[in-house]
This record gives sequence, structure tokens and C-alpha cells, in this order.
Amino acid sequence: MAGSTSAVKVCVICAKDVSAAPRVKDGQGNYLCMAGDCQQKMMARVRTAAAAPKAAPVLLGDDEMGLMDKLISASPMLTSAKCTECGWPLRSGAMICTHCGFNSQTGKAVKTRLTVENAPKEKRVKVKGGNRCAIKEFGPSFGTLLLVFCVVFCGLGALGFMGKEAWGVAMVLLILASGIAWLGTVVAAFMNDQAMWGICGLVPIVNIVFLFYALAVNQEKWSKSLFIATLLGQVILWMALAINPELMDMLKKG
Repeated sequence: MAGSTSAVKVCVICAKDVSAAPRVKDGQGNYLCMAGDCQQKMMARVRTAAAAPKAAPVLLGDDEMGLMDKLISASPMLTSAKCTECGWPLRSGAMICTHCGFNSQTGKAVKTRLTVENAPKEKRVKVKGGNRCAIKEFGPSFGTLLLVFCVVFCGLGALGFMGKEAWGVAMVLLILASGIAWLGTVVAAFMNDQAMWGICGLVPIVNIVFLFYALAVNQEKWSKSLFIATLLGQVILWMALAINPELMDMLKKG
């Protein structure tokens, strides 16, 4: 199988298969058989190619040479004045060399200095309540956030008026949202270098003190608006329970 698939080796002179015959191979991969006069024919080809006349170089005529001389002589690089300091060609009427900056009128070189201005660092400023907030706050304003959150969570608290199951679902969702708001307020306290307030939020005994921070001191708009909205939603939810004795009885029985 290997012999049947091997490439056929053909002599470039006699075009015979020399796979099983004595042969030589040149640098281009061509084969030449050692039998007959193939070697003499190859040598004759080489001598003929070597004796062939080479193409004569193309010489420019008088007209072409004259045009070339005119182009060279008209070049501004040759006809223009040169800088007395560095020898760089100057444009007509130019007084300052664009290469070295030498001013031929004043006799002094023009010097330039490159200065790199560092980007201003983002500053933190103190605002009301002692918080330190970044200048560039992302997202909508505090009023917009508070309005959106109040619509969502107060509407969620109003579900308590629709029955026992709705009241239970609303309670679970409001507890989760309140936990997120509480945690966000704690994080905001630590980020604003108010570690004592953050610790108050983590210690159950002083949570009532942390409630004052969340509603009055904290100026971080996301956590504050979410905290207020979830608190209002819980108030509405407990109002639904207080004004509906049947719902309270169902919850006690359940």
C-alpha cells in the first residue's frame, strides 16, 4: 500500500519514470536519470542558458537627462536659503527654522517646553449631617427615588387590605426589602467614615438609635429613600391589620 501511493519520480529530460532507476535530484526537486545521454543534454541546456546575452541597461537620452537636470535645479531644497544654525532648507521669507527653532532675525533659538497636567483627583466634600459623599453621584435625584420607592412599597403594603394571603405575601416582601434597606444604610455609614453609626445598625440593642441615623443623618440617597419607603409600606400594612378585625382573627387562627 505504501509503494502504490508514493509520488512518481520522472526525469526532466526523457520524461521516464526513474523511481526504480539510478537518478539524481537537484535543489528544486527535479530528477535526472543516470542512464543514456540525459546528463549530456542537461549540461548542454546549462551552457546555453549561461551563454545567452543579457538585456542591455536602459540609458536616458539627452531629452530625458535635460528634463531631470531642470527638475533637480528647480528643487526648493537647492534654491531656498538654509538655516545658519543647522543648515536645514528654509521656505521663502521664513525667519524661524522648523528643524532647530533658530530665529535668524533675533539670532536665538526658540525653545518649547512640554508640560503634562495630571488629571484632577475626585474630591470628597462634607455635606449636611457630616457625611462625605462623592461629587459625582449616579442615578436620579433623592426625590425621584423616594417617589418611585414609595409607590412600589406603599402599594405593596396596601395589599394587606385584600385578605389573609395577600397580607402574608406583602409582609414577607416588605421584610426582605427592609432588610436590604437596613444593610444599605449600614454600608453607607461605614463608607462615609461614620463607623459608630454603622456599629449601631449591627447591634440589636441600639437599633432605635440607628433609626435616627437612617432617617435624619444619612445623606446617601439610595439607602435613605429605600429605608423610608419600606418603613411607610410596613406602616400601611399594619394599619390594614388594625382596622380589619376579621383579618386579625384569621391570622390568629392561622
